[in-house]
Amino acid sequence: MAIVRSQPHVAAVEPSDDAFALLLTLPSGRKYEMFLQNHFVETREMSPDERRMRIVAVLAGVDADRELSWEEAQESLLPVIRGATFGQIAPSGMPATHEVMGDNLPVRRSFVPFVDVMVVVDTPAAMAYVTAAKTKGWGVTLDDVLDKALANFGARASTEAELYDDLHGPLYHLTTNDSYESSRLLIPGWLASFRGAVEGEPIAIIPQRGMIFVGGNARPEMVGRLVAMADREYSSSLRNISPALYTVDDEGRVVPYVADDPAVRIAHEKLAIYEYCQQAEHLKATEEELFVAKYTVYQRDDGSIRSTASWTKTVDTLLPKVAWVSLVVVNEEGTAAESVLPVPWEAIEARLTKVPALHPPRYRTTGEFPDDGELATLRARYAAPA
Repeated sequence: MAIVRSQPHVAAVEPSDDAFALLLTLPSGRKYEMFLQNHFVETREMSPDERRMRIVAVLAGVDADRELSWEEAQESLLPVIRGATFGQIAPSGMPATHEVMGDNLPVRRSFVPFVDVMVVVDTPAAMAYVTAAKTKGWGVTLDDVLDKALANFGARASTEAELYDDLHGPLYHLTTNDSYESSRLLIPGWLASFRGAVEGEPIAIIPQRGMIFVGGNARPEMVGRLVAMADREYSSSLRNISPALYTVDDEGRVVPYVADDPAVRIAHEKLAIYEYCQQAEHLKATEEELFVAKYTVYQRDDGSIRSTASWTKTVDTLLPKVAWVSLVVVNEEGTAAESVLPVPWEAIEARLTKVPALHPPRYRTTGEFPDDGELATLRARYAAPA
């Protein structure tokens, strides 16, 4: 607190009542919330002097985040890749919906499932996320901001990857240490350019912001190695993005890597589980009259992977987008399930309404739960998953 108060561009500071954060008031009167969790973890092994330098550097970024004009800001725009729920939790811990945050929500666009492209104003001291309010103030559109950020990045970013090793075929990585390593996937044709340099089709991992590895899918050993690397780094990083693998389609666009290997599918499902769990944790604090269904994944006896969620009769539910939905009928006492019938999503989709403000998507059970006759028909049509 003393270090923060001593900075000339901080007029006032107080601890937040709702989060592990400090509430700063800048001389302009603008409010700023400085979240402390990552800084605490990353500086706890530092000396007092090193910790002070880190805090001062972070605060310099706060000062740099002044109200820039479009002419001033546009050359500093860069694209970043983040998880789907990143930036969607308000200071109070509530979901950062438009009703809660208004135009202070960061602008974003879907990149691949559960991973989005966002835009920052990059300064030597910090990244400031571009919000809807900023785009309105600049008088530009989301397309304008994204196009400029991608153009800037494509013109400035080093795209030269280094050979990491050749254990199961060539494996490449970036060592630029610019915090934008993962953003290379956004450069058109970058991942596709590894065709011929790796064995088979190029596959990439971006487990955290500052890491990207590219190998080939010709050898199962390389695929397995990338799955293990992505899982390890994703699980241990405070700035994680995805444990999944990505490749390119025939037109060179980045897409999820799909393979018969269950480990590859599980990696994608781990990302879905994490993002839906993050969302559910905060939805439960606000949606008191709605049941927030859990995104669950299991492996069948034949090795296939299925995602599922439950809809219980008489319970108004927010369902994640899953492959199968378990229709649950409880006894009169409400203490146990009388029947559980798994059906494919498509079988009950007409009874659901997508909630526009939620990302990743959820659907409310606005239609009637199937009656006994409909359940019998569904039971006859669909065999329960093993």
